Amino acid sequence: MAKASILFSNGREMGRIQEGKPVPLPSQRYERYCQAEREIERQHQWKKNSESRGALSFPEGFFTQMGYPQLENRGPVPRVGGMALLGGTLYYPLHVGGVGGLYTKDPAAPEKPEGVIVHRQGMLTHGLSWNGASFAVTVEDGPWRHLGFLTLPRGELTVVTEGETVEEGPSWSRDLQQVWFSSAGCGRDAAGASTGLGPAAICRLDANTMELTEVYCSPEHKCLSPKEGADGSLYFLRRPLREEKESHPIRDAVLAPGKVMKAVGGWLDLFTQRYAGETLRSGGDAKAKQKSPEELLIEGNLINVQRTLEENQSRGEKFPGLIPRSWELVRLAPGSREPETVKKGILPSALLPGGGLVLSNGRHLFSLAPGGGEELLAEVPMVSMLGVGW
Repeated sequence: MAKASILFSNGREMGRIQEGKPVPLPSQRYERYCQAEREIERQHQWKKNSESRGALSFPEGFFTQMGYPQLENRGPVPRVGGMALLGGTLYYPLHVGGVGGLYTKDPAAPEKPEGVIVHRQGMLTHGLSWNGASFAVTVEDGPWRHLGFLTLPRGELTVVTEGETVEEGPSWSRDLQQVWFSSAGCGRDAAGASTGLGPAAICRLDANTMELTEVYCSPEHKCLSPKEGADGSLYFLRRPLREEKESHPIRDAVLAPGKVMKAVGGWLDLFTQRYAGETLRSGGDAKAKQKSPEELLIEGNLINVQRTLEENQSRGEKFPGLIPRSWELVRLAPGSREPETVKKGILPSALLPGGGLVLSNGRHLFSLAPGGGEELLAEVPMVSMLGVGW
């Protein structure tokens, strides 16, 4: 366990665990992009009020009104699509300002110049699982996301699925001949209008025959991020398809935009406070600055994290987290039809050699031994993806 390199990301920033502490791994690609953007703005200041900055555009002063003034000048939001550590080199997909690519970094010496595998307009890839010949990835195509393979050293990309589906979390099997992934299809009513995504099923693609098989599906759940363990067991995340929550249509229509933006800001602020040691908020007293937000937007779900944390603490959990207990890590044993619960209240997970796991509960990174023992690795909030290397 001590020899494993643990990488993490919240989808915006990356880091690694070093001697029990989170250490930032800043993307040089993103830093160069922001520097170039600031220089362009300096040279063309007169255009500032007439041109959009990046993919997301908000009125001037919007973030200040929402209580997060420092977000006004942060530029386009980067999107980290995945992480893979091969031979001591970190590979990561990044999309910013309409341009995406696959980049390399030395996590032991993050100041060294990064490498570029591929870099092109509109390229959005997610997930990163290596089998010795290619990365299994998913590729955005408008509102959909499809399974594909990205080869080295030139970064050639081949997409192998299609249709109105969202594929996520690709992972190679133990024999490196099959790819596990989740797939959710879009429903249509009698008039042909979209009814939204249905349950996400766990699927398997044979990389030699291209035969696709649905392995497990629950009508009431989203099943995500499958990974095959050393004994052939399949570990994946299982969450409710629809979160139970009281709703008032008129109230929600009026309050939703502000609530969502406060949740996004709170999510960024919480990560920055715990990870970088400072807050994005300004003004007010120290207690107000240090107070955690009540609600956070976590993977598209507005979660009351304060209430969830209190509930988890009241159950006497060793490392109480911010994630609802309905978000489970489950294990489907070979030959079984139904999975068993491994741990409740989990965001991402990663397998360790020997059958152990690295888990995040939105507040802590911790390991789970095959016998059930838990060990705290570090306190890092809102981790949405994990990587393990040696």
